Amino acid sequence: MKNKSIKNRLIAGLLAAGMAGAVLSNTTLVSAAEKVASTVKSQTQTQSTTKSQKASKSFDKNKKLDSLVTSGTITSEQKTSIEEAIKNVFKKERGNMMSDKLSALVKAGTISEAQKTALEKAFSSAKKGKDGFKTQLESLVSSGTITSEQKSAIEKELTPPAKGKKDHKNMMSDKLSALVKAGTISEAQKTALEKAFSSAVKGKDGFKAQLESLVSSGTITSEQKSAIEKELTPPAKEKRTDKKGEKHTEAITKALTELVNSGTINSTQKTAVEKALLTSNSK
Repeated sequence: MKNKSIKNRLIAGLLAAGMAGAVLSNTTLVSAAEKVASTVKSQTQTQSTTKSQKASKSFDKNKKLDSLVTSGTITSEQKTSIEEAIKNVFKKERGNMMSDKLSALVKAGTISEAQKTALEKAFSSAKKGKDGFKTQLESLVSSGTITSEQKSAIEKELTPPAKGKKDHKNMMSDKLSALVKAGTISEAQKTALEKAFSSAVKGKDGFKAQLESLVSSGTITSEQKSAIEKELTPPAKEKRTDKKGEKHTEAITKALTELVNSGTINSTQKTAVEKALLTSNSK
């Protein structure tokens, strides 16, 4: 009887332990699930924020036009026409740029005039982005319209130059070679500079520190340091931004002028829209 009681107590203890283990296991699972849910929520919020940031410029522009509708300067229909006209002008500008690049390939004998026409037709119906461009080229290779070699040449011509480390390194080497050619530095000094810059801390301070170190060690003189800084320092960003801004302004003005000529908006409305869109663009 005593043995049976001990046995029963052991079974009850094991059952209790099993239940406790199950509870702990469930608690762990719930905790893990909560962590996963939290991570997914965080990633979703990050993706949403990125999408919002990408759309912010377009939203700001629409807001400016909305304010002109609210003030009675333009109608809702005119707002839609203005948006479409600007969009079409930018699309046409991109198309012209691509056409010019393909014409250069025709002139060089890389592709024929017929292939240029086929490429333009394919790109006009391509999905937006790099993948759509790539898909159309692969399709033209598969159909025998262009060869694999021509595809590579077209990609090289139409793809914007990468802003990678290799290009930066090559550009620096070219600029130092120009200084060697001008007699400002020697070939040995060029090699020492390239070695120093390759191990420099990223940024302007790292570049400056390496030059000062080379002056201190007697590898280059203070005059050479000044000449190197002048040669390697990129031009002010304002100049590049202004050029880009000018093109943007020209495209919007062109679109609005077309709307005036077609009678969609009048000159006074054109001036008001330019003021709203281009003032916000320059800020």
